[in-house]
Amino acid sequence: MNDKSYQNRDLVRNLSDWKSFTVLWPFFKAQWKGYIFAFILLGVSSLMMIAGSKVLGTFVDRVLTQKHWDEMWWYISGFLFLEVCSILLMWIGRKLLAQYGTGSILEIRKKLFGHIHELPLRYYDKQPEGRTVTRLTHDVESIEEFFSSSFGRIVSATMIFLFAIIAMVVTFWKLGIILTISIIPAIYLTFSFKQTTRVVMRKMSKLNSACNAGLSEYLRGISVIRAFALNSWITKRYEKILDSYVESVLVANSFFSWSRPTINTLTYLPVFLLLLIGGRGVMEGWFTVGLLVTYIRYCENFASPISMISREINTIQQSFTSVERIVQFLSEDREDDLFGEDVVGDFSQQILGEVEFKNITMGYDKDRDILHGVSFTIKRGEKVGIVGKTGCGKTTIVSLLARLYPFSSGDILIDGHSISTWNRSHLRSQIGFISQDVTIFQGSLRDNLRVGSNVCDEQIIENCELSRFSKIMAEKNMSLDYQLQEGGANLSIGEKQLLAFTRVLLRNPAILILDEATANIDEKYESYLQEALVKSSKGRTVLIIAHRVHTLDICDKIISFDQGTLVAVKDIKNTTD
Repeated sequence: MNDKSYQNRDLVRNLSDWKSFTVLWPFFKAQWKGYIFAFILLGVSSLMMIAGSKVLGTFVDRVLTQKHWDEMWWYISGFLFLEVCSILLMWIGRKLLAQYGTGSILEIRKKLFGHIHELPLRYYDKQPEGRTVTRLTHDVESIEEFFSSSFGRIVSATMIFLFAIIAMVVTFWKLGIILTISIIPAIYLTFSFKQTTRVVMRKMSKLNSACNAGLSEYLRGISVIRAFALNSWITKRYEKILDSYVESVLVANSFFSWSRPTINTLTYLPVFLLLLIGGRGVMEGWFTVGLLVTYIRYCENFASPISMISREINTIQQSFTSVERIVQFLSEDREDDLFGEDVVGDFSQQILGEVEFKNITMGYDKDRDILHGVSFTIKRGEKVGIVGKTGCGKTTIVSLLARLYPFSSGDILIDGHSISTWNRSHLRSQIGFISQDVTIFQGSLRDNLRVGSNVCDEQIIENCELSRFSKIMAEKNMSLDYQLQEGGANLSIGEKQLLAFTRVLLRNPAILILDEATANIDEKYESYLQEALVKSSKGRTVLIIAHRVHTLDICDKIISFDQGTLVAVKDIKNTTD
């Protein structure tokens, strides 16, 4: 795979800041009253901070300059009260914002996790799992970092900034207007750099996703890498992706290294002008020392928010970049978009197992069909073998039966009803599928056999006897509490296949599908599986995809495919074509 392929396929639609906020709003509106209360606390805190500056200036004029010592403790007490209350309310307000923000992020995580189950298989066929993991971890964490820390600081800083402007203009309007105008260059640069920051953050996020996608692929192929001694080759490939990511980080750091100091310098321009104009006013007598102290405090409250926002701008833009990527993920077509809205269905209705394909044409890509006008019928309880060369459409046939992929024309009938009239979850619950690759979860044997069902231990043991997995349990002295490693590392391939077969039997499916289930197992386990299949298939419709001829000995008929076309249906019982 080309080293840039992960990047080229990671196409994300760009959103404005406002659009990003509107996208997030549905996750925050449930707690909007809590957010409003937190904003009020931060607003009151900002007012108290501004009022404290006024009290401090009055203290200088009345007590230190005019010698009204009897009023000293009143001003000191008032100033300390306002400062302490301001800090306390700011702490409470930010804490509440972080608390409500975390709750909203939880809703985003739930939405993303739920969306995973709604995506069709064709999404996972085309997208590296590392990219999906990045959406659910790194991108959500970026948004969480913003709302748990940066958001509260930005809100309080903005309120302090606005109240400081109002206080300066109201107190001494000419000087207030001059100082307000002097901060415009810093504000202009802050928002001018915003777009550049967004571009830099987009590239960093894209390359971070590419790193995760590449790493995920390499970890899945670790056995092949070790077997062929490809460590050096794979390391060089991965280093190319990492080098691109490191380069993007260095570019970002270089940009921030000069843009932030520039903005910080400009934010203190109002202080310089205040000392120049206010100092001269004090010397000439038209500006008091107390008022100068008040304005110095105003300027601190005035300049610090701009400086803080310039420091937080990268966090803000990283969060909005993550919002873009999450929006892209949530906009991926769901199964309902491909198949139409799922029908409610009668969940008590049991599938009998009669299957009919009527002139089915299907392709994974629009430009190339895999199946071409396929038609055949399978009666209830029949055991049917599906044969043909690799890539002829065998697995596609059974995938369509479970509605894992859409087809372009024709129809599939189950028990005489179109497959579109069956609820997808209900349909899949009655189809047992055993593939060549078996998924084993880390945990007890009991949990791996139950996989979410509520069957009792007696039922499990009974089905283990039916599937012949009980022989393996006896040979290895396994109980239902036996701990399986991730991926079934402490089981052989044959043992994993029999475990998967037992797991399917516990769900009592009406249709049983084996897709090359015996391809990689030895004769011992294949005989176990065939023996169990003969005993458990009574009354069930069974579809077996296999290359080994003797695997199909139990079948009633054989369906042959060649390049997506049905070429023969052989009835083994009557030996007629």
